[in-house]
Amino acid sequence: CSFAASAARRVNVCHGSSTYAPAEWHRSLAWVAVNDRLLSILSGVHNTKPTRMIPSVDRSLFRSRGELTTFDAPRLGFVGRVSYAKGVLSIPDVLVACRAKGIKASVDIVGPEMDALDELRRVLLDKQLEQQVKIWGSLPSVETARLMRTWEGLLFPSYDEGFGIVAIEALSIGIPVAVVAGVVPRMVEEVPTVTVAETRGNYPDAVVRMLSCGRFRPAAKPAFVRDHSEAAKDWDTLLNGLFRIGSRSGPKVSPASLYRAYLSNSALLVLSRAGRALMRRTLSLRLNPSHPLKLPS
Repeated sequence: CSFAASAARRVNVCHGSSTYAPAEWHRSLAWVAVNDRLLSILSGVHNTKPTRMIPSVDRSLFRSRGELTTFDAPRLGFVGRVSYAKGVLSIPDVLVACRAKGIKASVDIVGPEMDALDELRRVLLDKQLEQQVKIWGSLPSVETARLMRTWEGLLFPSYDEGFGIVAIEALSIGIPVAVVAGVVPRMVEEVPTVTVAETRGNYPDAVVRMLSCGRFRPAAKPAFVRDHSEAAKDWDTLLNGLFRIGSRSGPKVSPASLYRAYLSNSALLVLSRAGRALMRRTLSLRLNPSHPLKLPS
């Protein structure tokens, strides 16, 4: 999405893994991106060094669960769309690999039911795994966090991610994560409790390796896992420095409000009465059409 007070003061925020508007690269005051690949692309074409944005988590929900213990029957979790792009069909292979090693694992799947659901159910039935998988569908964040604190590890077999917010929610709680190399940023791969599969084909073996470490106390929460309130301060600094909203343009719009709108997929932007007046006069937001902006009247 693009935050713009005028054509000369536009900041583009890329929360995916690629950009869809290359024609606008040179007309933007600044770019903010979340992953290594896009930062590299933007560094090569834009005259302003792009800023890395690290997504934050609600640490009151995704709070530490303390010491972990790997049992003979660990419960694992998957959070995301039940789609091919999220690698959900790797889950049966993970359970088969665990069974071959004498690990009686089970999996909770949390997320909207999409294109891979029917095939996933068929494969689970064919491999006699249907009793080891519970498909919850979409759940509120508070329920997802509650379930996550009961897991011994997070399955993250996605093919492509902007950053992988679910992974840092798991790291905030303190549970280990299994990923495929090159999907999440390098800073996530380097966390001691993240197990990286070098190829998609050996992802099941990587999960077995993650579960075979026995009883352990997870490493300290990585420094980049921050609460929403901390991240909003960074946005205050960034956007106030770029826009200087309020100094000459009338009432101030808090960048923290823009950040909170971003966290909620920009479905609803709530500003103060003065902020709404400024919005109508000078501020335009161009957003992904799948998440239309709804401003208060």
